[in-house]
Amino acid sequence: MIATPVHEITDMAANTAAALKPALAAELEERRVALPMLPEAAFAALQLLSSPDPDFRTLSSLVHRDAALATGLIRAANSPAYYVGRKIVSIQQAIVRLGGRAVGEIVLAMAIEGKNARVPGFEPEMRALHEHGIITAVMAQEVARIRRGNVEEAFLGGLVHDLGRSVLIETVQKLCIRQRLPVDHGAVRLVADEFHQRVGAMVGSSWSLPEPVVAAMGGHHQPKSLDEGGLELPHLIALADMLAHRYRRHGEPDLAHPSMVALHIYAEDLQTLFAARERLDARIGAFR
Repeated sequence: MIATPVHEITDMAANTAAALKPALAAELEERRVALPMLPEAAFAALQLLSSPDPDFRTLSSLVHRDAALATGLIRAANSPAYYVGRKIVSIQQAIVRLGGRAVGEIVLAMAIEGKNARVPGFEPEMRALHEHGIITAVMAQEVARIRRGNVEEAFLGGLVHDLGRSVLIETVQKLCIRQRLPVDHGAVRLVADEFHQRVGAMVGSSWSLPEPVVAAMGGHHQPKSLDEGGLELPHLIALADMLAHRYRRHGEPDLAHPSMVALHIYAEDLQTLFAARERLDARIGAFR
């Protein structure tokens, strides 16, 4: 479950959700659900993160044309995670200080947030989803580093793992209106709980994301079901998802999480990670 604003699941919400689920299932089966397009800035950031010899020119050009991206990069460069005693005031200075990987990650996070943030009446839920995605992405990177794995793929998988929820909030809101049903937050949450992995995988495929990322978007709550395919990223995202929830609640990690065995992660690894909360706070704060 995502740490979204709490709305009581009333009988009305349960009844509304029960009425919506068959209609949504039919729309998904017939491919009538509108999936978001991959933002231009996100595409450029993905190219940067996946290339062994990245070309900064396209991304730099996009940032110079987009005031929000420019402001976000300069803010990140002056955040505690990257500040080194001199305030950054220009985009070029920010790019140099941050470095290629961080620039790509920050632009990617901002581009996806901008694409999915505008759902009237559900602004708190959308902000919470974005925040959870960033924390999960950072936690996924940390676990990948422990395993000496692919940190770029881990970041991407964590950032977009719940993208299906964002899509469904808007989709179910419109479906309620068409079905002449009340737009009930609890009902939307129930429907998103059931369908977000399926929709997430559809978005990931439509964006041509790497196969492990698409698998994680579609199976992070049941990663063991994907073991036969030899994919580890769904387990890594499942573990990072738990760590993100515990981190936000200022709790301790679940040291018996089932994906720890699949990833060969030990309790000491997670305890050491959570002991570095000040460093994690700074890292996550660079995206805000």
